[in-house]
Amino acid sequence: MNYLYSFALSTVLMYLSMVIGIHFGLLDKPKGLLKPHEKPIPFTGGLGILLALVLTAFLFNAEIFSYLFPLSILWILGFVDDLKGLSPKLRLLTELVVGFGFSFFDGNSVITSLILAFVFAAIINAFNMVDGMDGLCGGLSLVIAIAFSFIPGLGFFYWIVPIIGAFLIFNIAPARMFLGDEGSYLLGGFFGIAFIKAFNFGFGLTAFGILWLPLLDLTLGFLRRALNGKSPFEGDRDHFYDKLKKLYIKNTRTIMVISMALASIYAFPSLLMPNWFLLAYLLLVSIIQTTVLKSLKIT
Repeated sequence: MNYLYSFALSTVLMYLSMVIGIHFGLLDKPKGLLKPHEKPIPFTGGLGILLALVLTAFLFNAEIFSYLFPLSILWILGFVDDLKGLSPKLRLLTELVVGFGFSFFDGNSVITSLILAFVFAAIINAFNMVDGMDGLCGGLSLVIAIAFSFIPGLGFFYWIVPIIGAFLIFNIAPARMFLGDEGSYLLGGFFGIAFIKAFNFGFGLTAFGILWLPLLDLTLGFLRRALNGKSPFEGDRDHFYDKLKKLYIKNTRTIMVISMALASIYAFPSLLMPNWFLLAYLLLVSIIQTTVLKSLKIT
């Protein structure tokens, strides 16, 4: 029942965040290839998620307080990036510092924390990359959060599920509110924390498999641009969801559902397979996805 209360309260906070965005002009305006929406949309979904996490920590699960400080830093980073843009180097440095700090204070060595910091930053950027279509990042986050909650010791991560569900009410196509960079950094940071916790509990490869769809999309994006003579850091419209739309499906809601199903194909088997078999499974499915969607070609 508490999950239903959390969902209801989160829905109210999402609505208030949308109103705040409209009132204060915190709007994502249409701009070229990477922002093809037809009218300005408030980018305050991340604010709603952060407020819902704080309220959930107070009312339902105090363990969430342990993660609010690093998540708040990432939200601020994204909010400033939404307002005026930040250099990629500053964003990456901040992500690395936050990831290193969380890992180190969670009991890892300096060397291990350095490695996990780069994984943490990769996860944040992967979620930022998949925030390119109505409902998509939220839908993938919903699947991934449910999968993480089945890892022993990480059941409290299920508390993000009703919050994401509330956000999707306003984000499913046609979207009335966007995550913004503030929201994608926040969700990416949340799952970066989940990865570090899973790693510390001995489930690092399982967590890797759960997160593999956005991580694969990030990796293929870098490879695709490099192979076609473009900067790996330059945005494009050839992510897996863009490929689905160009090659097979036009309906945005249908693409969201198929993307969630694809995320499930990676995430839930990762909970059941031994490590050696999981690696082979992820490789096989990745090859099939890359081939079917022509992910290394610019279309």
